[in-house]
Amino acid sequence: MATFKDLSDRFKALNFNAMSEQVISQQVVKEWIIETAQNRIIDTGIDAFNEPLFTNNAARGEVYSFQTIQIKAEKGQKFRNVTLEDTGSFYDSWVLTANKTFYSIKAKFKKGNENIFDNFDDSFSNFKHFEDAVLSLTDSEMSIFIQKIFLPRFLQVLKNEIF
Repeated sequence: MATFKDLSDRFKALNFNAMSEQVISQQVVKEWIIETAQNRIIDTGIDAFNEPLFTNNAARGEVYSFQTIQIKAEKGQKFRNVTLEDTGSFYDSWVLTANKTFYSIKAKFKKGNENIFDNFDDSFSNFKHFEDAVLSLTDSEMSIFIQKIFLPRFLQVLKNEIF
C-alpha cells in the first residue's frame, strides 16, 4: 500500500519540463499547432500578432498588387487575403521541434530563387520578426492550445508518472 510519503517522494522526483516535452512531442499535438497557424493564415491572412499580412507592393486597399491579384484570379486562388499558399511547398516544409522548455517551428522560406520575406520586408523590421509572425500561434490560439490540447495530455502524463 502506498503511503503519503511515497506519493510525496514521487512528486519530488517529477521533471515537469520533460513531461511538457513529452506532450508537445506527440504527433497529434504537433499537427494541431502547425495546422492551426497555417489555417489562420490561409483563411484570414492574419499573422500571429493579429495583424493582416500584405505584400510590399500591395495596391491601395488590397493585400497584393493588381498584377498579383490578376494572376491569382486566373489560377483560381484566393486574393482577398495573403495565404502564402501558392504552390503549397512552403506549408509542406513546416517542422515543429520540442524540447524541455519550448517548441519552435521552422520552415523553408525560399520560393525558387527568392525568399518569401522579400515580399514583406516593408511590413517587418527583419526576417526574425516575419518568421515569428508567420510560424507562431496567436495569444488566443495559445490559450486554446493550453486549455484544450496541452493540459489534458499533461495531466495524463502526470497521472502516469505518479501512479
